[in-house]
Amino acid sequence: MIPSSRLIAFAALLVPLGFIPALAPEFNMFGVVLVSVLFVVTSLDLILSRKREVAYQLSAPDLVRMTVGQPAEIPLQLKGGGRKGARLTTALGLPSEFRSEQPELSFSVPVENKSYTVIWHTVPQIRGTFQVSVMVLVAHSALGLWEIRAHHSLAIEIRVYPDLMHGNGRLSSLFLQLARAGSKVRRQVGQGREFEKLRDFVPGDALDRIHWKATAKRNKPMSKEYQVERTQEVYVLVDSSRLSRIPVAVSDQSTENLFEIYIKSALVTSLVAGQQGDNFGLCTFNSRVKTFLRAKGGKNHFNACREQLYILEPEPVSPDYRELVTFLGHKLRKRALLFILTNLDDPVLAEEFTTCMELLNRRHLVVVMSVNPTFAKPLFNDEEVNGIDDLYRNLAGHLQDQRLRTLSKQLRKHGVRLYRPEAGKLTLKVIDQYMTIKERQQL
Repeated sequence: MIPSSRLIAFAALLVPLGFIPALAPEFNMFGVVLVSVLFVVTSLDLILSRKREVAYQLSAPDLVRMTVGQPAEIPLQLKGGGRKGARLTTALGLPSEFRSEQPELSFSVPVENKSYTVIWHTVPQIRGTFQVSVMVLVAHSALGLWEIRAHHSLAIEIRVYPDLMHGNGRLSSLFLQLARAGSKVRRQVGQGREFEKLRDFVPGDALDRIHWKATAKRNKPMSKEYQVERTQEVYVLVDSSRLSRIPVAVSDQSTENLFEIYIKSALVTSLVAGQQGDNFGLCTFNSRVKTFLRAKGGKNHFNACREQLYILEPEPVSPDYRELVTFLGHKLRKRALLFILTNLDDPVLAEEFTTCMELLNRRHLVVVMSVNPTFAKPLFNDEEVNGIDDLYRNLAGHLQDQRLRTLSKQLRKHGVRLYRPEAGKLTLKVIDQYMTIKERQQL
């Protein structure tokens, strides 16, 4: 029980009235009566409020899922106990990573209902797991002179997932196009590599299509019939080392670190692979392999990948590409398409990366995505130079650009493709390369 702002205002009025007896002694009795009345009314309001206000029972969901930057709701249900029609105020102990339009919410308990649901509106700012453990409920006395505050213990777990569409406006049209795949057949180059059946030899069949064992067994020429691969394995390898903590400009208004962009790209690739009928796998690594999910399909597998990614944070360690290649050599027996999302700005790590990719590409098709640094540009790119600082900055960017071009040529000699998209176009580049490889049956 604490005094309300109304009671404090009434008490503040007594301060100037205290000087009246000194100025006019004949009003001394009037001041005593006024103070007595105020004391009696305040005491009665306090006593009646204690008798009439009873603690409410509060129930809340154990788990609430949200998306970064999207409005969300937390339902809280009050049951019985309190005075019907009472005016209540509530405040929820949300972490500082959440933004709410108002710090507290006022409402009236309906007279006809025994329970009331309070909807708390908020917007999460970052992804991760958060706990809400307390809620404050404030009930007002009959005359509004006192506030009855109660602290309710909660156990709400809030899981905030990344917003896959933020900064990727073209993804909406991409999914619409993929959803209508039956209305517009994509041209696929090649005859397919997956064995379907045996058939009789037809004049004009190539010699490499003849099944010699079946020919000898049946005593007549038999040919192998192939079909386009229906289900392939696609893995996204996400770098969670210190190199992924670098902030980059996604657009003119927003900036994110590389790891957040990697997470979105991995989840979107999972959705697209599912629509194409392929199995999707996930691997995160830094100085060691953190998580590994074998390639599967379906909504449950996508949820499993999302649950693994949303709680991860980059660590201040260097990536160990040798450990990654050794781990994948033991885990992946079938040829797969590997998208590696990493940063190759460090020359020493880039040299180690080249050596490791030569070994990995012997069994798998490897595509590397490294966000191009903003300053890495050719020296003569028609940019205006305003002083010696700009000249040195452009020279450093030119050297970095040349080093990455040389690295790309070295990787291409080993059959590894290196792409350097802008930060805001990384997801689109991954999807574009995935669809190109699938159409050309390069896997």
